[in-house]
Amino acid sequence: MKRRLSVALQPPPAWQRQRLRRWLGEWQIEQRLAADQPPRESAAPARDPRAAAGWSCGAEYATGKADPAPAAGQIRLLRPDDAATRERPVFVALLSRRAGMFTVAPFGRFAEPAFEGELATERSAPALRVLCLWNLAVLPAVRLARSWWVGRLSKAERTAAAAVRRHLAGRAALAPELAQRCGPPLRHPADPRQEYRAEERFFMARLQAAAAVAPPTAAAEAWPETEAAALERAAEQRATYGSGRRPPAAPADGAAGGDASASRQGSGAGGR
Repeated sequence: MKRRLSVALQPPPAWQRQRLRRWLGEWQIEQRLAADQPPRESAAPARDPRAAAGWSCGAEYATGKADPAPAAGQIRLLRPDDAATRERPVFVALLSRRAGMFTVAPFGRFAEPAFEGELATERSAPALRVLCLWNLAVLPAVRLARSWWVGRLSKAERTAAAAVRRHLAGRAALAPELAQRCGPPLRHPADPRQEYRAEERFFMARLQAAAAVAPPTAAAEAWPETEAAALERAAEQRATYGSGRRPPAAPADGAAGGDASASRQGSGAGGR
């Protein structure tokens, strides 16, 4: 009589189920919003999105100093000057530099890590809560020099990121406490995280391809004036609200000269 092979499947740990539940909640909300919102043209971005969003970047930014040059360990916000970066704000961590090129990891668009290779940073800023170390890109330093400085990775964050990268390369296992800061394993082909992974991989491929193109000139990247500024200038010649009068029209050059001449003649006649 043949013996049957029995396989006992162990359920995933509770922390993995909780992370997956929270991630799926964010994914479903995004899908509903994308389906309900009609496509629209993106508005012209502000000169510095950090200030427009009230972003706090530490003492260096608060004192108005110029952004430092790109360097490994920095967190930067890419300038929205290509199709990919105009879709959403793109924050990246600069992991290493070699021959004028930086290896960068993007921060995720969700607050929960989706799977192994996405690390929860434990930061409070929503845009910097998940570092996607599986989805690296190589960007030229000249492209990053046009980005905005946001902050720096801490020593603990750099150590954790290096450990996750070694794990992804198959060189070392993750410590249990670090594994719990990553997302649950991705196995099933019908898992919606497969779609998310394909989207993000394509997004970073577009970003890297666009960065290989020469940056636009200063004239091409001139920011259009805001509608409010245009309206203010249009209203400069109007009378004060409630006065009921319009400012007198400026006389033509000839008329002004004639009036002045007549005035001088009248004054002369009165004197005589």
